[in-house]
Parts: sequence; structure tokens; C-alpha cells
Amino acid sequence: MAGMAIGPDAILGFAGAVIAGYGIGSIASASLTGLMKDAQPHDYGLVSTAWNFTFDLGIAIGGLGLGLVVSSSGYRGAFLVLALLMAVAFALTLVKAGSRRRATSGSA
Repeated sequence: MAGMAIGPDAILGFAGAVIAGYGIGSIASASLTGLMKDAQPHDYGLVSTAWNFTFDLGIAIGGLGLGLVVSSSGYRGAFLVLALLMAVAFALTLVKAGSRRRATSGSA
């Protein structure tokens, strides 16, 4: 996203789009797989339905929110905001993973 925000170059924009698409596809598969792993077999339908609903809702809200940013500051601003949000989400993921590792190693 940062590359798409700062690079007017079409190749850099295409590379950013490919990386973003790969990331979305990866996180979608990983998040659904993680939820299904933690669910009981009789809850698979409920978990799958809830995941699909919330994933689609998140994409819709994200698109609407970034559309509002685009209307006020252009595409460059929208991609910068998105890059910042992704960095925050990544940092929170690292913190959560670290706390899980500490909790697991403390219980052994």
C-alpha cells in the first residue's frame, strides 16, 4: 500500500496490488481455517456463516471508509491511511502472538 501511495510508476502500483491481493487471500484462508480448527464439528456451519458475514462486512466498511478518504484527500492519501492501518494491525498481531507464546511456555 505504501508503494502504491508514493509510486507513480505503473509497475510499482501493479506490484502493490499483487501483494495486497496475496495478503487478503492468505488472511482470509488462515482466519477461516483457524476458526474452524477451534470449533466443534456441529458448529462448522455457524462458524462458516459468521466468518463470511463478518469478512464481507469488513470489506464493505473498509471500502466505504477508504472511499471517504479518497473523496477528501485523493488516492495517495487513501493508500497512506491504509498502509498505516495495516502497520498498526501487524504490530497488534505481533503483540498478540508474543502474549500467546508467553502463556503457552508458562503453562508447560
